[in-house]
Amino acid sequence: MSSNQIFEKKLKFRQDSRMSDAWRALFKNKAAALGLIFICILCFLSVFGKYLMPFDPNFTKQSLANPALPSAEHWLGTDQHGRDILSRIIDGTRISMFVGVVSVFFSLLIGTVIGAIAGFCGGRIDAIVMRFMDMLLAIPSMLLAITLMASLKPGLDKAIISISIVYIPHYALIVRSSVLSEKTNDYAQAYKVMGASNSYTLLKGILPNIISNIIVRATLGISVAIIDLAALGFLGLGVKDPQAEWGTMVSESRRFFEAKPHTLFFPGAMIMLTVLAFNLLGDGLRDALNPKSKK
Repeated sequence: MSSNQIFEKKLKFRQDSRMSDAWRALFKNKAAALGLIFICILCFLSVFGKYLMPFDPNFTKQSLANPALPSAEHWLGTDQHGRDILSRIIDGTRISMFVGVVSVFFSLLIGTVIGAIAGFCGGRIDAIVMRFMDMLLAIPSMLLAITLMASLKPGLDKAIISISIVYIPHYALIVRSSVLSEKTNDYAQAYKVMGASNSYTLLKGILPNIISNIIVRATLGISVAIIDLAALGFLGLGVKDPQAEWGTMVSESRRFFEAKPHTLFFPGAMIMLTVLAFNLLGDGLRDALNPKSKK
């Protein structure tokens, strides 16, 4: 076995050992474990929710003009169109989780590529790329998302595109700063001494060592994407009706809040609990993956 293979084997063993320790530390964190359980429930509802919904979430009773209170038939009541709120919340889980995960995936993928290249290459490439990222960061995220949605018109695919574009600079800056820090470490210099190419050093050496920072930021980013989707829906720029989406449900229930507060409370509570769950998990991952936090 060559010295290169021995070095890579030791490095991989150290990374695997660190990840196993992180998983044990995560499950010892009760708040993070609780958030993970709730997220697993949301994922289950996203996949199998259509088999659990008691009613068609888009079925409209035109004879009704006011929401109905919770009852034995409709556990969470109905909205002004006679649609079952529980069914619409379950259906909205699928949309919110899908948009949150997919938008973060695309923004993370593009941002990681941009940040890794800028941080590793440095020089003029780094300066040009980062100045462009700074220009995007100078625009408030929500304002940029609203502008993009207004130009693209409402729709599920448009929401994914808008939210993805908004958060590319955030991931690019995080990855760039991590790469700048890691490329001066001894193991990165060892790759150069062994004659490894820049791309090989970046992909096999540096990126696996900064994956923890990326995972934590992506977890927290999903909660932010869900909030942004709800905000766009509240402003009428999100998912088109009659598709169920939590922000749209909150917007439609505003005029009935005083008489029938349940129409606003239940979708609003789902937004709050979902964001809280991802934040708890993200905080738990940050503590578990940070060696300085371990006793």
